[in-house]
Amino acid sequence: MPFLIILALAIALGTVLFALQNTTRVVISFFGTQFQEPLAFVLLITLAIGILVGLLVLSPSVIRRSLKISSQKKHIQDLDYELQVKDQEIAAEGQKTDGVRARAQDILTAASLLEPTTGLLKGNLLVEAVRFRLRQTDNGAADAASSVCLYLLEANESDDSAAVDQAQRQHLQRAIAERLRRVSAEGNWLYHNGKGQFACLATGLDTKSANDYGEAIRAAFADEALQLENGTTQPTTISMGGAIAYPSQALEASTLIQKTYDALDQAKRRGRNRFRLVEAQGG
Repeated sequence: MPFLIILALAIALGTVLFALQNTTRVVISFFGTQFQEPLAFVLLITLAIGILVGLLVLSPSVIRRSLKISSQKKHIQDLDYELQVKDQEIAAEGQKTDGVRARAQDILTAASLLEPTTGLLKGNLLVEAVRFRLRQTDNGAADAASSVCLYLLEANESDDSAAVDQAQRQHLQRAIAERLRRVSAEGNWLYHNGKGQFACLATGLDTKSANDYGEAIRAAFADEALQLENGTTQPTTISMGGAIAYPSQALEASTLIQKTYDALDQAKRRGRNRFRLVEAQGG
């Protein structure tokens, strides 16, 4: 297209130069009418008519393109407005959710159910919570949607972990808790035993989704360094074990917890930054 434009301009310039050098009058017949005009005038009129015809030929496509662009701009403006409305709705729902969480946190704090360092549920509540979840599945339909899955995770200590003071250790535990909150699904219960071991109690997963979920939590720690409260960053990996139980297996809470500890031990034996999921069996 640029080459054709350059060629057209060159032809037009050549025509003008030719016309300026040839002023001889010529006889022109047009539908029975004759008149004499300079050759330069004839050539310039012919060039102007050619340009006008070209513009008329291009006008429909230009107009269609302009209308299409205008329509697309209008559509983009409408989508942008809808996006702003959705953002406002999401922000409003987020404020409501934050308010509910804050009130729930206040209630749990008042009941002394939260571990003070991380703000997660105390680890000694885990047995009763697992028992409650298992009892719920026993009362429901015996399918994968009623499963109970327990995860235990611990941060892998660095070689100089012995030199870490208590304040730094608490900073790390709070950062782990915050990362765990961020990557955990809504409705999961999170625990900390006050000694660096965290737990996540989930429901409604099948074996594959439970395994994918555990891998996603593990990767969330390995892929991005933790941001500590003192402004520093701390690259951290975790060892993680999980056990899933279904209603038909009629498990005791202690059995599911023990299976989860066994899975955590297996993950540790495999090396750092590993996850292991097992299916808990009754008996």
